[in-house]
Amino acid sequence: MKIDNRVLNAYQRTGVTGVTGKAPAKAPAPVASHESPGAGEAAKVTISAEARALAKASPDFNPAKVDALKQKVDAGEYKVDSHAVAQRLLDKLA
Repeated sequence: MKIDNRVLNAYQRTGVTGVTGKAPAKAPAPVASHESPGAGEAAKVTISAEARALAKASPDFNPAKVDALKQKVDAGEYKVDSHAVAQRLLDKLA
């Protein structure tokens, strides 16, 4: 697994002490609510500023494709090719 600055920064924000025994300098921004929604309540999710910046920086984002996939999922027509997913995972890890 390749460890770049994003992975290292995310690890440091988790609050896990490292080899030096020092805690991270600042607490991480909340990513999601830890409260379980009750009956009839929706879960609240917040997206960190870093996640928003990463999403904006991605040149591969295509809102039309996302909308088309959402429609397929909602209609129950989206099928995942598990063999293709497994092959791509193996390609990335090898």
